[in-house]
Amino acid sequence: MLAEISKDVSPIFTLPEDLLWRIFMENTFIGPDYLHTEELHSPLITARRCSQVCRHWRATYLSSSSMRAKVVDVTELQQQKENWRKEVFARTGEALLWVYGYVLRDNQPNFPLVFLKENWKRVQLLSITYSVLSMQQVRRQKMWAFLKEHAPELRRLKISIPELQHQVLPSCLFADDAPQLERFDVLSTP
Repeated sequence: MLAEISKDVSPIFTLPEDLLWRIFMENTFIGPDYLHTEELHSPLITARRCSQVCRHWRATYLSSSSMRAKVVDVTELQQQKENWRKEVFARTGEALLWVYGYVLRDNQPNFPLVFLKENWKRVQLLSITYSVLSMQQVRRQKMWAFLKEHAPELRRLKISIPELQHQVLPSCLFADDAPQLERFDVLSTP
């Protein structure tokens, strides 16, 4: 009975499901030039917090793999255990992916590139800064090889890598097939 009373009192329960979904998307939208900073909370963390407000919000959030697929923040995920990362990835279903963040840790140099290789055909936005330097060039070339594959859904790509690593990127990108591509940036970092 208490649950029924609180539903009647709380205005959030009067919002249509699609409007609540839109609010979640606005709260977690990263935009094409997202940079993770300490002052800003990651969209992944924002999404998790939204899902913890109440059962209704959690059910709405968990029912949408496309919402979860737009908050794949490698900065946050590389700090977590492998099981949690796998769970986050599994919850994206087959939805188009937005992958962004910084890869800074030498102890996990293949993360998130293995995930990107396995899911490249559904990546819509990739904005990543990769600063791991302790790897041999041949290994780095293999790691970035997924960029040679067709990119049917890719709209935006922004990769920032150290100058020394530019020669490891494939010379022929996306098998010359990225029909949705709107923006392409590969930047050097000192």
